[in-house]
Amino acid sequence: MKKPTKMPKQELAGSLADFLCFAVYSTNLAFGRAYKQLFEELGITYPQYATLIALNEAGDQTVGELGDKLFLESSTLTPLLKRLEAAGYVTRRRDAEDERQVRVSLTPGGKAIFEQAFCGREIRYRSDRTRSRRVRAPAA
Repeated sequence: MKKPTKMPKQELAGSLADFLCFAVYSTNLAFGRAYKQLFEELGITYPQYATLIALNEAGDQTVGELGDKLFLESSTLTPLLKRLEAAGYVTRRRDAEDERQVRVSLTPGGKAIFEQAFCGREIRYRSDRTRSRRVRAPAA
């Protein structure tokens, strides 16, 4: 009978830089810092930002469709949508054909905040950690 060969012992990672999951985590934090000032000025959060993008992209959608796109459960998405609705950025209504479904759409106010955040003429960038400058982009 053949003896099983011993697998070589794997070395443990030496630092955080060796972990892909940490690279993804720290990149997420960096994006959060980059957008923080803009989100605070607009009074929205990153998940609300992503929701506005998804609604602008595909228009009228069910909560389920939106949740699938955003990787959010209904229990997380519903309060987020209620806050966006209270701010006047979205409308929620029962589907006329299937009242179990709730449909969500951008309002003119939601479209305006989307354009201000994503399609506006102002580009923001950080020249360093202590100062921010604003630069006007050329008119489209």
